[in-house]
Amino acid sequence: MSVNAAVNAAVNAAAEILGKNAARHPDKPALLFQEGARSYAQLERDAWRFAALLKRRNVAPQSMVALGLPNCPAFVAAFLGAILHGAVPVPLPASLPAPSGPPASDASSPGQERRFILEDAGAVLLITDDPAQPCASGIAVLPCDLWGPLEDLPLGDMPLVTDRIPFSPGPDDLAFMLYTSGSTGRPKGVPHKHADLLTPSATLGPAIFGARPEPLSGEVLLSTSSLSFSYGLMAQIGLGLAGGATVILHSGPAAAGEVVETLAVRKPTVLFSVPTTFDALLRTMDATSDLSSLRCCVSSGEAMPASLHEAWRQRSGVAVTEVLGSTETFTSFMVTRPGRDKPGTLGSPTPGFSVRMVGEDETEVLDGATGRLLVKGPGIATAYWRRPDRTAEIMRADGWLETGDLCQGPQEQLRHLGRSDDRIRTGGQWVVPSQVEQCLREHPAVADCAVAACHVRGLAYLCAFVIPVASNADAALGGDILRYAKERLARHMCPVKVAFVTTLPRTATGKLQRRRLQNQE
Repeated sequence: MSVNAAVNAAVNAAAEILGKNAARHPDKPALLFQEGARSYAQLERDAWRFAALLKRRNVAPQSMVALGLPNCPAFVAAFLGAILHGAVPVPLPASLPAPSGPPASDASSPGQERRFILEDAGAVLLITDDPAQPCASGIAVLPCDLWGPLEDLPLGDMPLVTDRIPFSPGPDDLAFMLYTSGSTGRPKGVPHKHADLLTPSATLGPAIFGARPEPLSGEVLLSTSSLSFSYGLMAQIGLGLAGGATVILHSGPAAAGEVVETLAVRKPTVLFSVPTTFDALLRTMDATSDLSSLRCCVSSGEAMPASLHEAWRQRSGVAVTEVLGSTETFTSFMVTRPGRDKPGTLGSPTPGFSVRMVGEDETEVLDGATGRLLVKGPGIATAYWRRPDRTAEIMRADGWLETGDLCQGPQEQLRHLGRSDDRIRTGGQWVVPSQVEQCLREHPAVADCAVAACHVRGLAYLCAFVIPVASNADAALGGDILRYAKERLARHMCPVKVAFVTTLPRTATGKLQRRRLQNQE
């Protein structure tokens, strides 16, 4: 069956995920959370209860409903329940502080990004576990705890739950909307249709787990990324629940110690995470930490260094599968096959997707050259919410999407170099920071690093922000790191200064925020 045939655009995505699994294995745990669980039959009931509450509150189909919830069963039920009703759930990143005081002109200022998303989306309702928190004016609140709504459904409204007639989407109807992180500007709304939610299980699922019926039905899946972000939502709902897996939920940020404990207690067979967390796990675990339950490990967010690949393989016995995706694609459109693809490369396009690289003149780049990565395939958003300017720049009329990723190498061994907007022009030449960072991380005294621009008399130079292995780093070590770079890198790629730091700025999804380091030396 082709990818397009496997994803029916006329099907309500939530009804498809819930109905199929509740019929096949109603008593199987769908969600594991804290000390409790929700079976697939219970999750279907909970989702329909949310759908009924939206109908009772006269929330019209295609209205935006904000989800201000952490990773918890209530989030999953509210997300799927809104889609059942025909509303459009808009997850609010759990790490965002609640707004306070009057609106600010800068959407990225503390506490204002959440307000910006609520107002930009035009949300008519906020579903939250903290109803006392301030939000944009005029938005009604549906209070919840971590398991479900606190509001009882009157007996007379119970047919709304038992009849279970889902909203029937048209070709242009939306299912959900995600917001980009806003790390390089104000967040952008990315609307997705019903078929988009089902695309990961039809494309990425077989690529990772094999082309067999219900490839995830026997898996217990743990994702360290939040449901409010594209990668976490795709892994836990678009792959996990859609594929019939049991999904473990974390209520808060997945600190390495908590993940180690979950691995020991819950015994997941599949782990979705990011390179920084894999690295933190290696540094947190001791000789008694048990990873024997793991059969598959998946990483995304940024390229994983080859040394980290090997360290994780030796410790866990499982080679990491790397995937590349975005909020705009929702699913991952590139995937590596352990044992076939070289660690550090992007592997090959996920079935159903095509990629190509173009240079500054928009022509195809030759093997070995650096270019911008474009992707085409199912499930890709066709417009940004209320942003025709950015839509025209990123989402081409011919169906190709500008990913913003810089890559290098022959088509079959592409390497991800970072984001195009991270490039630094110095000495008349462009430098990709990730290439410099990769070299510096090989120095035995460097635990982690980031490279950003520093300006002297109006000219841009490279500064390396280094987290040292030892706490007693001094100027002599800084000089040694600079000499190390000069022996291995072209002159224009060598940092002129090393600044020792204890942490590096990252987004909630673990990506480096190099722009926050500019001129911080």
